[in-house]
Amino acid sequence: MQNFSSQYTTDTAGVLAFTSLAMLPALLLFTLAEKQIVGGLQGAVKG
Repeated sequence: MQNFSSQYTTDTAGVLAFTSLAMLPALLLFTLAEKQIVGGLQGAVKG
């Protein structure tokens, strides 16, 4: 991440690309396990 910024400039496009790619595994995991996650939260609320 430090490679994208220097003392005077920041490679904004590079930072956004890196952040987008870093979020992909979490989004994929959530998409695949969404029913289990929501079901677990509903069960926790109902008691």
